[in-house]
Amino acid sequence: MALTDDLTAKGIPYRAAAICLMRTVNEEGRKVFCYLKIYDEHLGRFALFLKEDGGLFNPADYGEILAIGFDEPDDDTRRKMKEEFGYDESEQLMLITPETPRN
Repeated sequence: MALTDDLTAKGIPYRAAAICLMRTVNEEGRKVFCYLKIYDEHLGRFALFLKEDGGLFNPADYGEILAIGFDEPDDDTRRKMKEEFGYDESEQLMLITPETPRN
């Protein structure tokens, strides 16, 4: 039985997603970072955007913004991503499942 089938049978909500840390420059030329949770139904479109376009975009069009700010994430933001989502910055894209409701 697949993990998703087992979760469904147990009534545990899940939704496959990936978390990535994006670094870019905004319209004013300032460095911006964004931790983005991209749900599985948007992964293909997001990958295509990165490959073909790479221009300005709204991260919320591809998923849930977990944290966003200027320059680089501070230590508190990095710690939060690690503790709440298990995000490891050494990986460019981290797949997560299941998703359970956050408190």
